[in-house]
Parts: sequence; structure tokens; C-alpha cells
Amino acid sequence: MATKEKKKDMELGQSTEMQNDVMVLLAKHVIATVANGSNFVFSPMSVNLLLCLIAVGSSCVSKQQILTFLMSPSSDHLNAVLAKMVSVVHANGTERSDLRLSMATGVWIDQSLSVKPSFKEVLENSFKGNCSHVDFFNKPAEVIDECTFKGAWGVKFDPKLTEDNDFHLLDGTSVKVPFMTNDKSQYLKGYDGFQVLCIPYVEDDQREFSMYIYLPNDKNGLPALLEKIGSEPRFFDNHLPRYHKLYVSNILHKACIEVDEEGTEAAAVSVGDIRFLCLRKNPDFIADHPFLFTVREDKSGVILFMGQVLDPSKH
Repeated sequence: MATKEKKKDMELGQSTEMQNDVMVLLAKHVIATVANGSNFVFSPMSVNLLLCLIAVGSSCVSKQQILTFLMSPSSDHLNAVLAKMVSVVHANGTERSDLRLSMATGVWIDQSLSVKPSFKEVLENSFKGNCSHVDFFNKPAEVIDECTFKGAWGVKFDPKLTEDNDFHLLDGTSVKVPFMTNDKSQYLKGYDGFQVLCIPYVEDDQREFSMYIYLPNDKNGLPALLEKIGSEPRFFDNHLPRYHKLYVSNILHKACIEVDEEGTEAAAVSVGDIRFLCLRKNPDFIADHPFLFTVREDKSGVILFMGQVLDPSKH
């Protein structure tokens, strides 16, 4: 029995990695077509959950299209992945003010239509959501899934050390933005053409959250890094940094994922920027030019937020 459960957990872990790959391709497409050279952030988990819920209530043809897009072999498999993602949100950790992940799901259906019992069961039991009938004029239904995260850093930054410095833009110019400083140990690893820094948040009983910064070595190297991320399967799961002593310099924050000396608060919109400096004898991580970031639950591998920072002076 233990072997079967372990095998099932491994398969779900691989499925989560596949879902992350799908969301990377989606992010790459949106960055190229919608972001239009600006800061960008979205929630892969929220999009995944929304598509899973729509699949539950869809016809066979529509469901198969969603399963194909999500690289899921069957509805049962998709439901298992869904349950894993939802468990990240509804894990019964200790109630605390410095770490919070919540989800709100609502479905509005035209009053002329009926609701499938299986759909209503998943909505109420798995998503803790509700369904209402309304009088729509031009659409049969609307589904909304909102994901919010607030986390304090495991090691906080001292606001007295925050200073303005230059952030170099892709067009060769620079802007002055606030940077924060921390001289504690962090997780860092260098790869071919880029570095990855992990900044853990405080932990609860069952979950471990971290922000990951993917910084290209070249100041204008973000487009090439995005191509690399989109072309390598399991990229994020295969590029996790090990523990390394360094001097972390600065984090700046803008837009709707709010990063400050206390931690992070996000609502799937936009994030701030980070510059890091190591101790003299250790490798540098200086995020003073465009980079990619993720906010991840490390035990499950579920990515909550993903985005790029091009200009921290703009929302």
C-alpha cells in the first residue's frame, strides 16, 4: 500500500511539473502579445484551477480540448491534480497574520440553464465556492477564481537600510528605485547564462513558500532567458538553488504583488524588483536589470505567481 501511495505521489508531482510547463508556455505567449514590453504577473494556479473547474462542467468535446491543453490524460487525472492544488490553498496550517493563502471561486449561470450535479459538488466541496443563477443577456455563464497570497520573509529586511539605486532597462537607460538590504544567508545557484536566488517566506505546519528570482547574466538577457525557459521541460523544477552564504542587498516593490521588508502580498497582478549583493568572498547576485520571478509552494511544486519585471518605476 505504501508503495502504491508513493507511486501516486510521484505521478502527481510529475503532473504538477507538466502543469507548470503549460503555464510557462501561456506566460510566454501573453508576454509576447499582451504585456507589450511592460511589467507582467499572473497566477498559474488560479488559471489552472479555473480551467479544471470549467472542464468539470463542460461537454465531452470542450472537456477534451481543455484536457489536451493541460496535458492531462483523463478527467480522473485532472481531478487528482486539482485536488492537490486545492490542498495547497486549504491546508490546515496554524492561523497566523504573517502568512496567508486564500482562494475565492464563484460561478454565475443564466437562469435558463441547469447545473450539473457533479459540477456543483466539485465547486462546493473542492473549491468551497458557490453557484448563482442570474439573468444574462449575452452569455450563458461566468466563472471567477481569485487567488491572494500574503507572506512575510523568513528573514526580514531592515527598512533603515533601504536606499535608492540604478535599475538598468532594456533600452539602455536606467531609473532610480528603492533597494532594501539584508546580510543574512540565502539560497543561490549559478547556471549557464543566468542565476537563481530563492528567498523563503515564513513556514506554517504543512507548507513552505518561496520567491525565486531568475536573473540573466546580461543586462538585456531576459528575452533569451524566457526562450530558454519555454523550450526546456521542467525548467523551474530542474533549476532550484542550493543553500549558499551571500549578502542580499535590495528589494523594491511595485504594483499588485507587494514586496517589502516584511514580506509579500499578492493578488495576481504585478510585482516589485530586487537587487542583491553578496559578501566579498561569495558570488554576486545583483538584480539591477530585468528578470523573471515566481512565488512557489515548495512541498507540492505548485507555482502561485509568475511574472517579469522590466521597469520597477512603473506599475
